[in-house]
Amino acid sequence: MSLQDDDLVFLDELNEESAPVQAENYHKLLIVDDDPDVHAITLMALSDFRFHGAGLSFLSAYSAAEARNILDSEKNIALILLDVVMESDDAGLQLVRYVREYQANWLTRIILRTGQPGQAPEFDVIVNYDINDYKDKTELTAVKLYTTVFVSLRAYRQMLTIEMSRQGLVKILSASNSLFEYQSMNEFVQGVVLQLRSLIDCIGGAMLCGVSDPGSCDSVDAVRVVASAGELEKFAPGSLVTQCLPPDACELISQAISTLENIYADSGSVIVFRTVNRAVSVVYLRGEGCLSQMDRYLLEIFCNKVALGFDNIYFIDQMRQLARHEPLTNLLNREALVNELKNRLLNAADTSAGLGVIVIGLDRFKDVNTDLGYAAGDRLLRVIASRLCSMLTDTGLASRLGADQFAVIVSNILSANELRDLTDKLLQMILQPVELEGEEVLPAASLGFVFVSGRSLRPAYDLIAEAEAAMAEAKRLGGNRVEQAVSSGGATQSGRLTLIRDLSYALDRKELRVLYQPIYKASSRQLAGFEALLRWHHPERGSVVPDKFIAEAEVSGLIVPIGSWVLRTATADALRWHASYAEKAEQVKLSVNVSARQLLTSDLVGMVERIIDESAIAPALLKLEITESMIMEDPARVEAMMLRLKDMGVCLSLDDFGTGYSSISYLHRYPFDTLKLDRSFVSTMFDRKQSMPIIQAVVRLAEALNIETIAEGVETENQARTLLDIGCDYLQGYFFGRPMTIDDANQLVADSL
Repeated sequence: MSLQDDDLVFLDELNEESAPVQAENYHKLLIVDDDPDVHAITLMALSDFRFHGAGLSFLSAYSAAEARNILDSEKNIALILLDVVMESDDAGLQLVRYVREYQANWLTRIILRTGQPGQAPEFDVIVNYDINDYKDKTELTAVKLYTTVFVSLRAYRQMLTIEMSRQGLVKILSASNSLFEYQSMNEFVQGVVLQLRSLIDCIGGAMLCGVSDPGSCDSVDAVRVVASAGELEKFAPGSLVTQCLPPDACELISQAISTLENIYADSGSVIVFRTVNRAVSVVYLRGEGCLSQMDRYLLEIFCNKVALGFDNIYFIDQMRQLARHEPLTNLLNREALVNELKNRLLNAADTSAGLGVIVIGLDRFKDVNTDLGYAAGDRLLRVIASRLCSMLTDTGLASRLGADQFAVIVSNILSANELRDLTDKLLQMILQPVELEGEEVLPAASLGFVFVSGRSLRPAYDLIAEAEAAMAEAKRLGGNRVEQAVSSGGATQSGRLTLIRDLSYALDRKELRVLYQPIYKASSRQLAGFEALLRWHHPERGSVVPDKFIAEAEVSGLIVPIGSWVLRTATADALRWHASYAEKAEQVKLSVNVSARQLLTSDLVGMVERIIDESAIAPALLKLEITESMIMEDPARVEAMMLRLKDMGVCLSLDDFGTGYSSISYLHRYPFDTLKLDRSFVSTMFDRKQSMPIIQAVVRLAEALNIETIAEGVETENQARTLLDIGCDYLQGYFFGRPMTIDDANQLVADSL
């Protein structure tokens, strides 16, 4: 529709000379009208328009159809001046629906202009269509047009600010909800800079920076870009700010990090904050004019929240680090090493090259802790870790398996001989002197290795177990040496190393079981208890002799998890007969053997306490059997542990008395309840003249100390009667019953009570 020239009144200020609009500093205004005069007059009226220093960029459409094409191709249109009647009476109204419903565009402001107000009543249009103003062309003077556009752009900027804030918050919340994803830090910093720019209207660009060298907090040369937005978005993360920002901006950042105080200036502002690890970070904001007090307050609060967000991510990163790394040396832990080895085995399947696993066990490490203290021991472990890493190339990886054990995996190894050469070099490097607490210490180590070719892959756990077994063999042979795993050299699979390997899987494969041998009171021949005995039935080896595999379990350390399983299983089984026969079964005790490894390298007392709490078994029904050799390992520690067990109510038995040092001081010093005569004396009591006097002397000594005695290995009635006459309290052996299953033991309890 036409618009009369005299309907527009031009103000003097609109004719004043203005600076040309810069391409990056304008708002897009779309004029939709079928009258070319309307376009011309609107352009003339708004040619010098400024909104906070930004001008207008005009787009023109002469029909609703043409306007739709422009809206589809142009982004960020701030305002539409829209005629109602064009190719149809409601063409403008249909375009409103297109923008709001089809494009889902709620930001762009829409002002309807009509020359026929009666055809589209104002009230109905305002109610039914999402428009921001409805103007009659006959009343739209230059002043009113200017005012209407200014107010509409203000509303647009406000809604745009809200939308940018919402997007920034969504990114920050998304990062918070996905902190366990590796990309969460990137999401977080993107949200931070977007939110920063939307907080304050006059900010042209925002940059989040970090001090890359904590020791250079007074130098801007150590500050790098973390993320940026707006006018500064082109600068990549990791760039030095001195290469991105002008000297005046760098000077502001330098002042902030040297004084740790926020800087506010006309050319920009810098907010500085520290995170939990004391790292210094800054936010640089480029803008025109100094920030208001309210803006400063808002930014400082926001940056405090940002610091908390970084702290949260830092803690999560620490958790991830601890999940894969051992904290003392920062090497991979056992689980991470196994996963890495699995991946390398898969990759090696496509190559002809093999890989190797080396296990290193420090010799006499306990002496370092004892003589120089645990701090010195920790220092030695860190030195060894550093030496291992320094020897490895990109194809090697080091790990700490346990207290004094390390492991190395190496890829692209062509032969076992090449791996042996590397292992020998590792040993020589480890043997170099170390100064600890002012003393020169000569480390010692035993190394075992296994080689596997790329085309003969084996499970990761098998390789580590074999290398550990080879390391144990090196220790057995005197230490300070290298041993190759038997299987990796093509030898037979029936040796000690493969026995240990198979034993390491026996628990998971349910090849182990617990049998129970009855113990009777000598005087009444009444059932008094059972001894839990471990048995192993291998699918290929058959039944493995206990003396053989238990000794290997002790050497390899497998006895600790196996012993824990035996104690839990036996306790659960004992509860079955105690639950079935209540008070009648109170006299039936459960005896379980404890190994030296369990006693000295694990929290035996804590484990026993947990098992008692979980099973609710009476502590007095549990008897732990300890050998003399265990006491010799560390008398003071053993005594302390035994006293704690006694305080819990657990009974203690000295096993195999007479076969070792048989020190009488043990009976006087340690709180034993029973003493067990070894089967070697019982079986020869009528054949060797020394056996009977020894048995009589031990029984009399136990009686004098108020300690009960148990004779094991009783196989005849004559032996049982003679032991009763001597004064032995309890008897155990094939004469009374062989080791039996839990079901048979339950039946025996039922028949005996």
